[in-house]
Amino acid sequence: MSNSLIMHRFILLVTIVLAMILVTQAVEARSLKHQVKKYGKKLSKQAPDLLEQYTGQGKKGGHKDKKHKKHH
Repeated sequence: MSNSLIMHRFILLVTIVLAMILVTQAVEARSLKHQVKKYGKKLSKQAPDLLEQYTGQGKKGGHKDKKHKKHH
């Protein structure tokens, strides 16, 4: 009897957790649409700068490695 009760409780917990995840995802999807509209302009300005920083660092590191290899 105890095993079946544990199983029922476990199944209930899993279903509740899944329902919560689905609800939160739905809410996040709705809020994300609003956020994208609000912060879309800010992100479009920030994204290129971040990409330049990231790619610039990567390129610099790559060039340094190549130079070291050539010298050696």
